[in-house]
Amino acid sequence: MPSSRTMAVYSVRDMERLFNGLDLRKINVVHITYYQVIPALAQYIAYAERLGIQLGELRGNLMNWYHQSAYVGMSAFPPDQALKLAVELVSFCTKNMPRWNTTNFFCYGIEEAIERVRELRATRDSARFERAMNDFEVAAKSFAKQKVSELGDDNLMLAAIEAARADATTGEMMGVLKSALTWGPPH
Repeated sequence: MPSSRTMAVYSVRDMERLFNGLDLRKINVVHITYYQVIPALAQYIAYAERLGIQLGELRGNLMNWYHQSAYVGMSAFPPDQALKLAVELVSFCTKNMPRWNTTNFFCYGIEEAIERVRELRATRDSARFERAMNDFEVAAKSFAKQKVSELGDDNLMLAAIEAARADATTGEMMGVLKSALTWGPPH
């Protein structure tokens, strides 16, 4: 039997297929689920309950990436909501799943992202950046109002390219898109 498995999981039934025949009390599970952490952990817990396994018997860890939005802007949730989701996970698991690691932070990414963004912000042309980001915001708001049949002028992409040329970060550009398109959590 392989030591690890990877598959798309959309339901408790998928958890059953993935973990069939494995004693969940004896394995350490790593959930690498990006922003689907709460649904994926809930499905895993529901599967364990079907087997008669208590929460306190489960062990493993998850990539609690909700906090990422606070420093890189790459989230399906606004930073304040993402932080609440991260805290909810830590709180629940601390109380109910003491053998579960809820703070498996991707520290390399944090350190690298923070340092790279600081360096970029210190060295980019601020005036060019502000102009490009303002133009990108105008283009994004205009894009948001368009119907699909009205698309095709490429103004959003051209403004995004100009923002990138002005050293806008992915997080800064995603912030503009999220605001203009009233971005919410993925489904």
